[in-house]
Amino acid sequence: PPTASFDGSYDADTHTVTITHAGGDTVSAAQLSLVVTDESGTNAATVNWSEDGSERLVPGGTLSLDDPTIDTDGDGDYFDADRTVGFPLTAGVTVEVRWTGRPLGAAGAQTVTLDTYEIGAN
Repeated sequence: PPTASFDGSYDADTHTVTITHAGGDTVSAAQLSLVVTDESGTNAATVNWSEDGSERLVPGGTLSLDDPTIDTDGDGDYFDADRTVGFPLTAGVTVEVRWTGRPLGAAGAQTVTLDTYEIGAN
């Protein structure tokens, strides 16, 4: 797996989480997903970092997530970030950055959590 770190930030006004590649290896965005879980663990969503699988993610690259409770730009469409989840993004929600791939010399693919961000914990 790559050696990469990720940071998270949360905008309480827009209920938007932004995950930033903070450093380390360049990573194929097609191999990254975000697993978002609410505080109770009853709601979870998996969001692919890349929509088309062609992008290389370098440090500084970001992805924003929002929820369907706030129309940030007032256009009637509540999905205003890069990706969305179907439940509120509030305190206690966790976002895991996961890499799935086949490490050099490994028999098969594996999934590894590279970093975790919790809303309200930072």
